[in-house]
Formats: sequence, structure tokens, C-alpha cells
Amino acid sequence: MSATGSPKAAVATRSPNKSTIIRRNYTASRSVESMKVVYSRAHDYIGKADFAALVDGKTCLCDLKSGNGLYNGVLMQTAAYAMADEEESGTIYEGRWAIRLAKETEAKYLERVTVKNTIKELLGKSVRAIAPYQVLEAKFLDPDDSNMERDFDGFLAAWKLLKWDRATDFWANK
Repeated sequence: MSATGSPKAAVATRSPNKSTIIRRNYTASRSVESMKVVYSRAHDYIGKADFAALVDGKTCLCDLKSGNGLYNGVLMQTAAYAMADEEESGTIYEGRWAIRLAKETEAKYLERVTVKNTIKELLGKSVRAIAPYQVLEAKFLDPDDSNMERDFDGFLAAWKLLKWDRATDFWANK
């Protein structure tokens, strides 16, 4: 238990050569709301936030991902959800978390990155060291207070571009 009484959750990952287990501790959070549909009247978009939680006493929007990694899109997506919820309910989020659950086994992961590195080698490109396999990855997206605003600006720019594309696509508009 932590000093606040919240249980600690250990996340274990194994290095590619299986000789090292890396542990990271996260303070378990208390879920506040889950699978909430959010809508922005101001910008006319809708989405479904996975859950809100109290993490170290801060209200945070959390997004679950399954895949091979966390990508930049999660920054815009979570900022858009947080801003829509703020617009609708007045909830102020003090941060966002992206939580990735691996969709492949360690063996499949090692096979995939080994093949990728072999192809890079054959093409004469630089090869990266194989990162440790992670069953679970949790990343806090707001270490800087301006990140959410920056990411929401990115979302609005992408949203505006999508609307322009739909309006001007001569194949779709025949």
C-alpha cells in the first residue's frame, strides 16, 4: 500500500533475452466513470471516452489501447474527449493517461521485430536494439500543463482538414 492507502500495481516486462525482468510501480487509481459518450456542440464531434479516474488525487481521462505501441493519435483523441466533456459537464481533467495492452505474445513480438530488423539490414538501414517486451504500458500524456491545449489544437486542425476533404472529394461527391 502507498502512503495514501492506494494499492500499488507492479507491471513486469521481460527483456528480449529473457534474462532481466523490469518492474515499474504505478499507484492504482479509482475509476470515476466508464465508457462515457461525449459530444462537442462547439466543434460538432462525438466520441466515447474509456474511463475517468482519480490518479494520485487528480481527475484524469484514461484511454485503453490494444496494439503494438502508443501512437500520436491518442494525444489528439484524449484531448478532444476531455475538452468535449468539459464543454458538456464542466469536468476539468488534470491529466490524461494512455494505457496499452499488448495484443501479441512475447514470442510473436520477438518474431515481428526480428523480421523488421532483418529487412532493415537488407535495405542498408540502421537497426534498433530490440526493446523489452511489455504486456502493459501506461503513459501519462500531460507532464507539461500546455500539452492538452496543444493536442486539442492538433485535433481541431485534423478535424477541419477531414471536413474539408469530405466536402471537396470529387469522387465521393458525384
